[in-house]
Amino acid sequence: MNGKKRLLVIDRDLRFGEVLQLRLQDDGFDVQQAADGQNGLRMAYDWHPNAILIEVNLPGVDGFEICRRLRDMTEAVIIIVSAKGRDHDIIRGLEAGADDYIVKPFDYLLLRARLLACLRRGADSRPMAPVRLAKTEALLMADPDRRLVFVSDGRSVQLTPREFDLLQYLLRNRGRVLTPEAILANVWGPEYSGEEALVKQFIHRLRMKIEPDPANPEYIVTIRGSGYALEEDTRPRHGGR
Repeated sequence: MNGKKRLLVIDRDLRFGEVLQLRLQDDGFDVQQAADGQNGLRMAYDWHPNAILIEVNLPGVDGFEICRRLRDMTEAVIIIVSAKGRDHDIIRGLEAGADDYIVKPFDYLLLRARLLACLRRGADSRPMAPVRLAKTEALLMADPDRRLVFVSDGRSVQLTPREFDLLQYLLRNRGRVLTPEAILANVWGPEYSGEEALVKQFIHRLRMKIEPDPANPEYIVTIRGSGYALEEDTRPRHGGR
């Protein structure tokens, strides 16, 4: 293996893909292209890319559904790169499991910076000790090898890479109020300055997966006007000092 990061581009616009492929190859990536989602899924399964760029407007099955299927089969970075730039589209893309969403037309240097930031994620995979959560006797334990979260009420949930990075950051700063700007800088990187909507969307996704009642969160709470906090239970244990 040549050590280069493998990048798969799934886009019906082959000319756009060819131009992007040349730029990415100049930056040291090994790049392959697919013109539709089904071939993209097949290539992702056979080639095991490190990152995938995908357009929403694909022939046959749209990019949102392809993104969901990719997320079920790969841990690769997934970035939607699409001309569809409405808030509704961006939210759909993130909910489908994308790590990022970039609207066409874009500056290539921005794409490269965001791609490299996504690829740097997950460098810290130290195991976390179980955390006793606020207002309940639930324990939460994160398994970095499988990106699983276990809750002592019997549930286990699979997180996307970015969701897991966010949860780990909250766990390591439990009890502290974290501003959206601090979360962006530490989970996404400085390239994402001003993208607070990403934080809001991913907090929502975490709540949907780990909270008993996501509409009334007990674990990841909003501190109005300040940010978010993962509330650890600080009550003394029975029989404790």
